[in-house]
Amino acid sequence: MTDYIRIYRGTMSRNNAAQSYHFSEGYFDSFRRHLRANSRFTLTVLGDRAIGALLVVFDEEDVYAYLGGSDIEFHELNAATFQIWDAICWAHRTGRKRLILGGGYTPNDGIYNFKISFSPLLQEFYTYRKIYQTAQYERLTQACREHFGLGSDPIAYFPNYRYTPPARTVPDSEDPTSLAGPAATSAQVPGRDSNVSNSFVANA
Repeated sequence: MTDYIRIYRGTMSRNNAAQSYHFSEGYFDSFRRHLRANSRFTLTVLGDRAIGALLVVFDEEDVYAYLGGSDIEFHELNAATFQIWDAICWAHRTGRKRLILGGGYTPNDGIYNFKISFSPLLQEFYTYRKIYQTAQYERLTQACREHFGLGSDPIAYFPNYRYTPPARTVPDSEDPTSLAGPAATSAQVPGRDSNVSNSFVANA
């Protein structure tokens, strides 16, 4: 886990990722504690040094490449490409149909272009946001406001109670089961049913 976190945090820092992507060690550990049967951490190792890392979550059909990165000192070796290829092969071996890569941070950025290099087909992707337990939601949101001293200002993040202000890390208690992103990219696992279309999401 130490190598994974080192690589992931280094990748987020050099890409000036939003603070919401700077997760705590406890956040990653929660996958091992609560989602062990549906998550997989992998490392690409050169000699005795880990140079690439990827966390995927999965169900019976789909594998979602959630969070990963590569060591900048070995950038020329394209560890990220190997990590994705390994995920595709693992998905195929275990009978999954799709590897979902997600989209870019901004339209047509380097991350997006890297992901579409694995498949040329695109598919729109949408998320739906609805609050079912209003009282509990408001209680959690108020606790968030008090914890960070936010006052009554509007919170431009959903769900409100998971908002983390700049310069603060995501609390260890954050729920890792909410994994939907704004856009998604997927590659059909080779050798599976040809009626299952490859898909990439370019826009939210």
